[in-house]
Amino acid sequence: MISAQNLQLLLSGSKVKLFFTLLILLSSNILMAQDDDDDDEVVTELSKEHPFEHLQNLEKDKKETYHIAFILPIRKKDGSVNKDALSFWEGVQVALPRIKKLNSKFKIHIWDNYNSDSITKSIIQNDLMNLPIDVVVAPFYTKEAFIVSQFCKNNRIPMFLPLNPSDAVAKNNPYVFKLSTSKNRMFFDIYKEVVSKPEEANTKLFYLYDSSSKNERRMAHYLNYAQKKDGSNRLTIIPSSQSSEIIPKMSKTNTNVLLVSQYRDAQVNEILNALKEEDKVIKIYGNASWVRNPKILLENVSSFNTMVHSEFYLRKNAPEFEEVKKQYYELCSDNVNSEVFQGYDLINYITQVIEMYGKKFPLNVEKYSYKGLSTNIEMKPLYDDEDRILFYENVYKDILKAYPEGWYRIND
Repeated sequence: MISAQNLQLLLSGSKVKLFFTLLILLSSNILMAQDDDDDDEVVTELSKEHPFEHLQNLEKDKKETYHIAFILPIRKKDGSVNKDALSFWEGVQVALPRIKKLNSKFKIHIWDNYNSDSITKSIIQNDLMNLPIDVVVAPFYTKEAFIVSQFCKNNRIPMFLPLNPSDAVAKNNPYVFKLSTSKNRMFFDIYKEVVSKPEEANTKLFYLYDSSSKNERRMAHYLNYAQKKDGSNRLTIIPSSQSSEIIPKMSKTNTNVLLVSQYRDAQVNEILNALKEEDKVIKIYGNASWVRNPKILLENVSSFNTMVHSEFYLRKNAPEFEEVKKQYYELCSDNVNSEVFQGYDLINYITQVIEMYGKKFPLNVEKYSYKGLSTNIEMKPLYDDEDRILFYENVYKDILKAYPEGWYRIND
């Protein structure tokens, strides 16, 4: 792993060109930064005008140099390294030789915000405000990402949100481009997909949720609202503490679809163990984290028709995979992890879509699809009931199915 202190040396050394800039904020009072832990929702007015309508009138949509800003929690408030964030940044660095081959020029800036509200605000005020930034890649954590998203909205700058599916950051902000779908909407979409299929007309649906989780209680509310609205009344909602009540309610002759959003392995294994004894047709849609958790036993999940929808799936058979690993090991001595590939894919997507469409890329982003090593990206706008853009989101999902040998992608 490259330490945060060595980032400057790497970017200005012989492995990459000088036109990449690293700005790490160092301050004697950084470790004393205090952040408010409240998660207040801020609702702002949406305009009926397309958020990027002003780009239509650009006489020149191409720039000599595009500026991309990364604000990442490379270090934590106690000064220790955040391995996920650093790995993500390392993936960006691995992509630099490929980016240099593009016709367009890019200057990439990075600030370490220490997962701090106050430092994030300082970066905006003292740095971003004074640079011709074209794209921002936001901090991973919701509170700091929200601060950056408001700056981007006020200045009409596209902001990409990686490694965070929260809708709170993107709420009513059409300048946000999300890489992941929130868990609530992921299961909401699965529910709608099942009830809309004629062949699933007799399928019974169940949602098993953790009643101690605010998010899962909210999702139960959304799903209950959805079935009342569509009039299907086919969904049974049961707290996981009462999971034994599911079995008597299941159909003996038709398919039973079970939505399980829990990620704790003990809970999941207990639920699946109980269902294994039943002679019923059961299809399970689970949490995407199951794929990466070896404690969730494959012998349990593969006993059913179990699937997860995920934005991340490492394509190890891709020709580029081994080359990226090789380049990574030239920079680092640690094992390559998933965040490396996510950083690699995102910076390639951003630079390639800018290369193709220039500053007008937000007006054309729906036309562009990117096939990555870990993430396929198809950005689409999400609309409210009045056809106003709420935010943009990657709509591509890999569908992974559990087999005794492991999880395998089953969609194209």
